[in-house]
Amino acid sequence: MPYSIGMDVSALWHSVPVAASHKFYVGTTAAVTIATNSYVGIGTISPDSLLVISGYTGTWNTAFNVGASGWNQIAMNSGQ
Repeated sequence: MPYSIGMDVSALWHSVPVAASHKFYVGTTAAVTIATNSYVGIGTISPDSLLVISGYTGTWNTAFNVGASGWNQIAMNSGQ
C-alpha cells in the first residue's frame, strides 16, 4: 500500500511508504512533520527527538524537545 487514505468506524487514516514522512502544511509552509522514525516536529521539518516544538513569536525563537527524561529547552535566540 504505497499511499492511501481511508475511513473506518471511528477514524480517518492515511499511510505512506516506510521511507516517507508525513507533512501537514499551512499554505506553503510545513506546519507539522512526522518523520520516518516517528519523531514529530511542530514548526520544523527535521525533528531530532520524540517531539520538537519550535515557534517564532516575532522576537524569540524557542525550540523544545521531549524524550525519556522529560522536557528540555534546546535553543533560544533572537531569531536574527
